[in-house]
Amino acid sequence: MWDYIRAHDLQDPADKRGIIADATLRPIFGAERITMFELAKVIGPHLTAA
Repeated sequence: MWDYIRAHDLQDPADKRGIIADATLRPIFGAERITMFELAKVIGPHLTAA
């Protein structure tokens, strides 16, 4: 996830703790912007155990 965020320059330049959702991440995040602290909680339901 962090590779995608960095590759697409989605980290908020004014507040590095913020992640700005693009069209791909918006349905997953359910918001335009989240903090890195919310990331695990938000993406957890979208992951499956192997």
